[in-house]
Amino acid sequence: MKSVFYVLVMIALMSGYAGIVTAAEKAPRIAVDLRDGSHLLGIPSIHEIPFRTHFAQMTIPLSKILLIEKQSANDSFSLTLQNNDKISGIIEIEKFDFETVFGSIQLHLEFIDRIRILLPGGEGDGKKAE
Repeated sequence: MKSVFYVLVMIALMSGYAGIVTAAEKAPRIAVDLRDGSHLLGIPSIHEIPFRTHFAQMTIPLSKILLIEKQSANDSFSLTLQNNDKISGIIEIEKFDFETVFGSIQLHLEFIDRIRILLPGGEGDGKKAE
C-alpha cells in the first residue's frame, strides 16, 4: 500500500513540475533593437500592451503581436499582429521592463526602434510567412 502511495505522490509531483516547465516555455521572449544599434533579448514583465489609436483604445496581448516598430515622424508605434493586421498608435506605457541575462532593465520607449515577439516553437520571429 505504501508503494502505491509513493508512486501516486511521485506522479503528482512530476506532473506539477512538467506544468511549470511548460508554462515557462510558453512565455514569449522579445528581441529589442535600440536606436543606437544595440540588440537585446529577454523576457518581458508585461503580457499585454496598452495601445491607443485615433479610433480606439485597447489592450493587446503580446502573444497576438509579431512586431512593434517605432514610427519615424512622431512618438507613435506600428504593431503588426499575428494575423498580419497592422495598426498605428501610441503605446501607453513610459518604460518597457524585461529580464535579460544580465538582469532586469527598464527601457524608455524613446530608445526603442523595434521589438519582435518571439513565441515558443519559432513563431513570431518578426518575419512574415512566405
